[in-house]
Amino acid sequence: MGDEMETVVIDDPAAVLKSLEKANKEAKRYREERDALQERINNDANKARAIKAEAKLALLHEGIKEPDRLVKYLSLNDLDFDDEGNLSGFDESLTALRTDMPELFDPKRRAKGIDAHAQGDVAQKTTTEQQVDRLFAK
Repeated sequence: MGDEMETVVIDDPAAVLKSLEKANKEAKRYREERDALQERINNDANKARAIKAEAKLALLHEGIKEPDRLVKYLSLNDLDFDDEGNLSGFDESLTALRTDMPELFDPKRRAKGIDAHAQGDVAQKTTTEQQVDRLFAK
């Protein structure tokens, strides 16, 4: 018993061609939509990387020695670039970070922690102060 091929008879070749053209147009539209979505995803990923890099630079300008450790606490989703290509929304995120972690931005607390560390009095500092010391150590 061999495989038998069934012969298909096309009654209306013009209708079949018309149907194939329609299917090809739909497939093309779906490919274009897929490609546009992929490009958008790639652009969004590149933009997110650029925002994160700019936020790290801004934290460095704020005196944070290890911005990689703090950038995760910023609301990066709230950041964007303005028409001139500058990072916008950073000030608001930084204000929230200052509120949540004031010890990182208070020079007196930083100096106190560094002075105590220099004197070898690390045991009396809180864990947070010790972490701040490590963040701002040169």
